[in-house]
Amino acid sequence: MTAALDLTSSRPARFSRAIILTVDRTYLPYALFVIGQIAALHPKRDFDFCIVTTDDLPHHPLIDLHDVRIVRAGLDSVVRAFSVGDRIPVATYFRLFLAGALGGDYARILYLDADIYIRRGDFARLLGAPMGAHPVAGARDPVQFRHKGYVSADMKGLGLGHFPYLSSGVQLIDTARYNALQIGPRAIALATQSPDKMKVLDQTAINAVLQGDFAELPPGWNWLYGFRTIYFTELYDPPILHFAGWRKPWSHLNGEFPERYSRDYRAFFAEHFPDQHAKMPPFTPHGAARLRHLRFFLKHIAGMGVTFAAMEQFKDDFDIKITSPH
Repeated sequence: MTAALDLTSSRPARFSRAIILTVDRTYLPYALFVIGQIAALHPKRDFDFCIVTTDDLPHHPLIDLHDVRIVRAGLDSVVRAFSVGDRIPVATYFRLFLAGALGGDYARILYLDADIYIRRGDFARLLGAPMGAHPVAGARDPVQFRHKGYVSADMKGLGLGHFPYLSSGVQLIDTARYNALQIGPRAIALATQSPDKMKVLDQTAINAVLQGDFAELPPGWNWLYGFRTIYFTELYDPPILHFAGWRKPWSHLNGEFPERYSRDYRAFFAEHFPDQHAKMPPFTPHGAARLRHLRFFLKHIAGMGVTFAAMEQFKDDFDIKITSPH
């Protein structure tokens, strides 16, 4: 199937490992923000930055500055190769194509959503982290820490039971293993056959295929930043904040987020993407959201024991849980 993909690349791969984001032109600024944060941590690196897209992205000086490889897949060829037609939105599922499309270039891929913020972290070490025989490494959905034996609604809808459930916004992929197990094609086939059951889109599809077959990274590598975790963030200093959901620090400035994150996006956009900067609303003081913060505090108090217990399962960033494949 991958041979049928119409791929064009701005340059060849330089390394055997890559950090990859899949974005359209709307999310290009956010992808370059993330890449810039990681580049600052790794001024001398042994991995590629790569953006994979079906769009004709506008050129930007930051692409040259960070030596970002742009790989474009012709949308028609993706639809043909994976037989998706118009039943599922191809862009939404595009991360499932990465190992098949770029496995010849990269032995390891670290896939990242673009709505994340890098606080710290050794990404070179993460790219080489042990995964056992698993095709993927990632963080578990935190709801499974709060509720033992929890089965998500999307898995129930597919008739599946309990197993570790991957939060798919950050994935370390062993491309050879991933391709040998046909993870991408199987997930795409499921999404195509049952689009109405993909409640969390590609996350539903890959979990239905993996059924817990992933090496578990500590939660800090995909820290879902929101009303249950905002105050625990300083305690655990996670490497990656993930602004999953509709609250974003560049658009949701009503006093819920700390200003520091919005300030960093504002400064970046002012320098590199003035149109995005103009769209950012002014920051609202935290006091305007005092009732929401009271609700957040109560959620934290209620979940304190579970959060502490979950985090204490991992002694450091690279305490990765590897199980025998089932």
